[in-house]
Amino acid sequence: MDKKKILKICLIMIVLIIAILLFCMIRNYTIAKNIINENVDKAINSESIYAKTTIKEEENISETFENYKKGDKELTINIMNNEDGNSTKISMYIDGDKETIYYENKAGKFVQQDEIQKIEKPTEEDARASLEKESKIATFFAGAFTPFKSVNIDGKDCYLVQKSSLPIFEDMLNDDAKDRRIYIDKETYMIVKTVADDVITEYEYEFNNVDDNIFIQPDINEYEPYV
Repeated sequence: MDKKKILKICLIMIVLIIAILLFCMIRNYTIAKNIINENVDKAINSESIYAKTTIKEEENISETFENYKKGDKELTINIMNNEDGNSTKISMYIDGDKETIYYENKAGKFVQQDEIQKIEKPTEEDARASLEKESKIATFFAGAFTPFKSVNIDGKDCYLVQKSSLPIFEDMLNDDAKDRRIYIDKETYMIVKTVADDVITEYEYEFNNVDDNIFIQPDINEYEPYV
């Protein structure tokens, strides 16, 4: 085989490698952009949002968070299960500029009230700032070099992410855990599960389905002032 044919074959292989690389980069960026856009759309266009986070350690539920948002009202319920079998429940109600926190544990029932700055609904710019890089070019390359692997987890078709510099994933991936995984539902583009060694965190969401009755607070007279 003469040198011209060898050179031609080498050039074809280089072009093919570059084409495959570009295809993978564009695919990765497209998936990343869809995930970001869907999260931004849900944050700014949903009338109400419900999100539940369940944290499991060695297959036992150690902590749950349930968050309800509608208008200027918000409720977060945090239940922490202790190793001794006891649990602590913290319910935080926000109504405009008023915050009321109810504590329930084996020591009793307590309440704390504060004035806070009224929470405004995030703008698109605010929502994107926490998910994207500081520039479109940086976001493109961060997304392009985020590998998305197709997997099926818990009966759902998902993307698996184990390495990324995108802010939407970065905080979940940057710690001392040796085994770090993020699963994104292919249909909704929402994060549904993360793994950090033996700690598994699962996420559930509902949009535009929060009933006003959920924001009715307990009888404050049943609680002692929190000191």
